[in-house]
Amino acid sequence: MATAPHIQIAQQLEQGKRPLPRLPETVVTIRQIIANPSHHQNDIIQLLEQDPVLVDQLMKLADSPLFHQATSPADLRGAIQRLGEYTVSNFVLTYTIKKLFPSDSKLAKRFLAHYWQRSIALSAISTIMAKHIPQLSTDEAMLASLLQDAGSMLLIINLAKEPNLLASEKKVKQMCRGLNNRLTSLLLNHWHMPITFIEAVKHRTYWQYAPQQYDLTCHCILARYLWLTHQTKSIKLIAIDELPAYQLSPLVQHQLPDHTHLMNFIYQDACEMTEMLGGQVNFYPQKDSTKKTKQHSRPSFFQTLKKHFQSKEK
Repeated sequence: MATAPHIQIAQQLEQGKRPLPRLPETVVTIRQIIANPSHHQNDIIQLLEQDPVLVDQLMKLADSPLFHQATSPADLRGAIQRLGEYTVSNFVLTYTIKKLFPSDSKLAKRFLAHYWQRSIALSAISTIMAKHIPQLSTDEAMLASLLQDAGSMLLIINLAKEPNLLASEKKVKQMCRGLNNRLTSLLLNHWHMPITFIEAVKHRTYWQYAPQQYDLTCHCILARYLWLTHQTKSIKLIAIDELPAYQLSPLVQHQLPDHTHLMNFIYQDACEMTEMLGGQVNFYPQKDSTKKTKQHSRPSFFQTLKKHFQSKEK
């Protein structure tokens, strides 16, 4: 029996017969700089200043309430000191990741946009939850969730090179579901990402995943679960109280107000984080219960950030 074309593509990618996306030079260089124990921060500043848009995004991130500072950083050096060099490196990858999956095919662009918007939504939810969990790195939570569907995007740009493989939306999504974990793990290994990221991909829909303590995999599972429960199309899932990742979450155990649904607690902030990452808020529509909660919710996590930049524009 002949091997299906999408399986052949996966095998060719694994065997090195098809190219894998290379990390942007900025990402590679900043990692090399940080890995050098005797590096100087000026080297990072000079590298980042070559991309004014990236610098602007880093300044906004450093000035956001994610980092609990009352005053704005004075310059890029101040932003790097506030964020930390490792966080800056991860954010540079977050900023550039979309550019790694180009295609001239209109159909491919439509599928890529679908998976990219989903990645941003997952990343936003993950980031906002991580803000409330001290033992998790916010930038790692952001990046680990953003990369979860990278294998699907890799498959799509390769399917676009073959005639008619993108003709059926249903089949494309089936192919992506079947190969995403395998191809994402391939990419993350190729990019030398942390093993914790790869483990999070392998278990991303294993709802019964139950380690001894809450970890990055739990966090990504919980973010995906929350996103799925807020889709317009009904999806059969186990009850959230039965989800080990939910039971283990420090946010649920110690910080979530009584009788408050987790998604209601983070929804407003997750929407604004989605916008900050360039995504579409309506990608995970509000349900009626969330709307009611939002009307009486605490001030937005990003209101301070918005007011700050609005006042600067005036």
